Amino acid sequence: MTKQLQVSDLEQIPTDDGSTTLYHRKHKVTYKSKDGALSESHWVFCRQLNRYEQPWKVLELGFGTGINFTTTVRQAVEQNRSLQYISIDHYPIPPELVGGEDVTSQLIRTCLQRCRETTQPTTLSHNQIQLTLYPSKWKDVVLQDLQACVVYHDPFDPKVNPQCWTAECFEWAHRHLSDTGILTTYSAAGHVRRAMAAAGFFVARSKGFGKKREMTVAAKDASLLQNLKIKYKPNRTDGWAFSRPD
Repeated sequence: MTKQLQVSDLEQIPTDDGSTTLYHRKHKVTYKSKDGALSESHWVFCRQLNRYEQPWKVLELGFGTGINFTTTVRQAVEQNRSLQYISIDHYPIPPELVGGEDVTSQLIRTCLQRCRETTQPTTLSHNQIQLTLYPSKWKDVVLQDLQACVVYHDPFDPKVNPQCWTAECFEWAHRHLSDTGILTTYSAAGHVRRAMAAAGFFVARSKGFGKKREMTVAAKDASLLQNLKIKYKPNRTDGWAFSRPD
């Protein structure tokens, strides 16, 4: 990690469900939806976990404010699940921008602080919850035999962070997703869905959050998307000549 975000780079703003998110002044984007940061986190990402038994293994690209982790921990505690949460963020936010005195907030702040001090991965645990944060580019992270049940694909959008929306990036996610796993993201862009198909995913559209009409869910196994409209089938051999289902 060669550069670190400063408090002055970011602005805390309220969202419609009463939760807050951050606004990145340089890129002119918010970390979460203004329609409701907490609600978006649950709708786009965390609800996908309900289909899985424990232990839950989550791989996230884009830790941001830690709100996806917070929402996932709440869900894990409510359902008495153990949670292994691995997140990657090239530019972790300053820990002082994370509010709250609960255990989860303290865990996030400590993890962010150690990553910024050491520029190395940090793992912290509390009871059945384990958080690992890599302050790195996804290309530089080696996860060995990790098989996540859900991948939260949550970096900034392709205009700001194009390297996280390529077929190469989705191939990396594909390697670390279990055969019965789900990849989910807020994006509904056609080129993003085609990149997922090139990486070997079945790609489906789902109802989006807030003002977004659609989001995207992908899997190695089409049967996991049976209640959704599949837009693309895996196509590794023909480059960008993608096939649609009949």
